[in-house]
Amino acid sequence: MKFFAKNYSYNKWLPDLPKAVVLACSDGRIQEYQDKFLEEHLGTTNYDRVFIPGGPGALAVGDQNEYKSRSSQVWAEVSFMIEAHLLKKAVLIFHGAAGDGPEAAVCGDYFRVHPDLTGVEMAKKQIEDALAAKAKIKAAYPQVSVEVFRLAVDRQSHVQFILIEDLVE
Repeated sequence: MKFFAKNYSYNKWLPDLPKAVVLACSDGRIQEYQDKFLEEHLGTTNYDRVFIPGGPGALAVGDQNEYKSRSSQVWAEVSFMIEAHLLKKAVLIFHGAAGDGPEAAVCGDYFRVHPDLTGVEMAKKQIEDALAAKAKIKAAYPQVSVEVFRLAVDRQSHVQFILIEDLVE
């Protein structure tokens, strides 16, 4: 029985369980930066991935919101990974424009869920959601360390990762 038209050979599969879960936006424009940041700055290479529109913002959707069922599903998936793989670390990555950055860098899912917010208000909402998502994970899994970052694009298109706590006023 053939499963693939062509054979591709990769390194050997390693049965080691992942060490972390990363919840981030699925926006393809930021994936390369995220991978590099995770490996080079956090030393995280073996991780479970939950990459969906809006990323960790999905965990912070309130009960009254039409996106509540999506939030419940994302929470179920993250919880499953933490429990099944005995994870001790969660990395949450939001993204958007820096204060002087291009509007095109703002997370499209945040525009969909919060269409009335300006770019500055959107950044503040992400910080609020980041703190709520971190608190939700810590409340359910106190043994899991949670790091939350915001990938910000400035007007010269430079990408930086900022620890969310550094953005809290």
